[in-house]
Amino acid sequence: MEKHENSLNKIKEYTSEEREDAINDYFEKYYQEIDNNKKRNERYVDKLHSLYGTNIDVIIEKIINKYDSKEYRNREYKMGYEPREDLYWLLLSYAEKYGKPCNERKYYNMFTSEAFFIGSYVIQAMDGQGSVVHIDKIRSTKKAETPEILRKNIEEEINILVDDLKTIKNAKKLTIGGVFEDKLELNIGLDDEYQVLTKRYIESLKKHIRKELLPLRKKLKDNIT
Repeated sequence: MEKHENSLNKIKEYTSEEREDAINDYFEKYYQEIDNNKKRNERYVDKLHSLYGTNIDVIIEKIINKYDSKEYRNREYKMGYEPREDLYWLLLSYAEKYGKPCNERKYYNMFTSEAFFIGSYVIQAMDGQGSVVHIDKIRSTKKAETPEILRKNIEEEINILVDDLKTIKNAKKLTIGGVFEDKLELNIGLDDEYQVLTKRYIESLKKHIRKELLPLRKKLKDNIT
């Protein structure tokens, strides 16, 4: 990003004719870089498949353990970063090509945009006012569930949604990455359009959660009676 900003700053110093040529050259290089990154990512995905295609869990677990380790996270914080998780995006690209779409709502949350099964895991992209990748272990789906276990699972899903709803109701705004923030002073400096969009976004999330709660509560009631 800094490289592109420097290039644009230099363009401002050119004459109109030089500027036109420089802008064309800039965008040609910019789109070429995007294309090169895409091809590089595809090579990494295929390489990953050739090495771990028969047991993708091995590399998934290594990556999760790395990113969850206190040593890694502390090192990233000391460097001034929120812990970077670029390899999760590589795994998502892998899942898009070699995994299977996951349509089971129990793995979703209000920010899920796409989800896939890979190995013993579900990987999903979550888009709020930022994007992250999240990985879950596939949950057991035993057919011989007792009514008590079924009721407990439904209650857990309801509680998660209710907690989300409470968080949204208490939120003054949504920060980048979909994290809720209740400090009103953080709104200082935002324009009116952003405030309106944020309010609409929060209201749409509330509506979405209430819609998901209805069948769950009916299912719980049927299970009890």
